[in-house]
Amino acid sequence: MTLTTAAIASSLHLARAVAAHLPSRPGRTWTARPEEHIVLAGLPAVPTASVSDGHRELLVAAGVGRAVLATMPRRGRGAEVLARSGRAAQPEFLANDAVRQLLPRLDDQAAERLSPAERQAAAEALTRDLRAVPPGRIVAQGTSHLALQIAETVVMTGVDPASLRAGLVTNQMRLPFVERVLRLALASPGATTHRPLGDDIRARAARRLASAFPGATASHPGRTSVLLWENGPVRCEVRADETGSGSDAAAVELALFGGVDLILAALDRLR
Repeated sequence: MTLTTAAIASSLHLARAVAAHLPSRPGRTWTARPEEHIVLAGLPAVPTASVSDGHRELLVAAGVGRAVLATMPRRGRGAEVLARSGRAAQPEFLANDAVRQLLPRLDDQAAERLSPAERQAAAEALTRDLRAVPPGRIVAQGTSHLALQIAETVVMTGVDPASLRAGLVTNQMRLPFVERVLRLALASPGATTHRPLGDDIRARAARRLASAFPGATASHPGRTSVLLWENGPVRCEVRADETGSGSDAAAVELALFGGVDLILAALDRLR
């Protein structure tokens, strides 16, 4: 096996592993193939592979201890590139990066020329995607939103026709479930340099989350501690009562907004 052949095989192996971790919309499956002749600007000329669900396509390149994930460059539009190393270069974390950052960009590009009526139709279609793979029982639904009974709580989810971004909101979710969602929604290991917030956070549940997931800004309206994480298309807010505990039994309010694939993946984490 030549060095080039080995590099192609390495990138294709990584692309297949990333594809296995990406959330699939109904009727679409992520598949991988080699793309050995594509070179990303500003990066070493290493053979790449691609993953595609038939509508959207991402490039994947594997190096020694590092990996690159990128949107496919098009005429008049350069690639958006994410380079990761160490643990953050593992397939699961690369897929999470794609769900948070790259897939929403591709969805935005596809929606650029849509009229308001077409956006409304697209929002309804995306909501049907959310409705098709619910981890819990549907208790209420509309054309662009639905409510799911998941474990001990009701989760509202839906798609905004104006932005075609999706959301997940609940007013009571126990901390272990919130932590599942935050591990998906927030930055991969090593991708943030923020220090954890200190003991000035009054609510014990919020303090637990801020320590585990750095990068939040904190505020304290009334007797509530509010944590807010914002990173590109992703916005996540947690509200915790100052009188509550920080144990696994404690429940907080959670609001997560981002691309539809992020919400699909978050719902899957709540199974």
